[in-house]
Amino acid sequence: MDLDNNKPPASSEEDKHKENKENAHPAQNEAAQSNESTEGNQVENSDFYSTSQGMSQSQPSAFDEFTEPKNSQAENTLTFYTVSEKKFMIMFIGTFGVYGIYWFYRHWEGYKQSTNSTIWPIARGIFSIFFTHSLFDLFEQKYERKTGERPKTVKHLATLYVVVSILGNIASKLAESGYLLPFSAFSLMLALFITGYCLRQGQSLANYASNDVTGSSNDKLTFANHLWQMLGFVIWVLNIVGINAIISGV
Repeated sequence: MDLDNNKPPASSEEDKHKENKENAHPAQNEAAQSNESTEGNQVENSDFYSTSQGMSQSQPSAFDEFTEPKNSQAENTLTFYTVSEKKFMIMFIGTFGVYGIYWFYRHWEGYKQSTNSTIWPIARGIFSIFFTHSLFDLFEQKYERKTGERPKTVKHLATLYVVVSILGNIASKLAESGYLLPFSAFSLMLALFITGYCLRQGQSLANYASNDVTGSSNDKLTFANHLWQMLGFVIWVLNIVGINAIISGV
């Protein structure tokens, strides 16, 4: 006996289903069509929501533009002025501290070029006491990115530089006016060496962070440097003669 003869044909079941749909009440057909349309809209809305959500996640917010990324290329390419410690001290003391203005300018100019910043390097060179801490902080950041370790801080030297610079200016005014001589004159000379030492330590850190530990790329005195030295010599002579004249009462 063939068992398949007891099964109804698949086509007959499909025909009955079609007949039931055709014989159904028109209101039932409309309801079914409405349900199908609603389900389709839900699927479309779901797809649209998923697409919109993906786009919102992929597009940065308005605040991302003002957020500085960590370990960005700009951070890793900070460049600063390189000079040997020996040459720095010769230029700083030899020019009676005037070289310090140029020194600050060159560092801030290198920072501006490497970060596309809008700062004014010349102004930061002239008014250096207001920007010393931020510059020394950049030296430390550069060192940390290079070595992965925090350096021995030099921020206290930045503070010392600012304080002694202010005291040195006060001593200079007192010496010019003939007050507290010869103490005020010696204080001015001492302030010059202390501020030079502070900046030299900062330069040492900048050299190390710039892959030129000894500053060998800028170790020789150039013709322009000798011109600076001549200017510094004149400043030294004028200060010494002026102080002697004040002390002697001439």
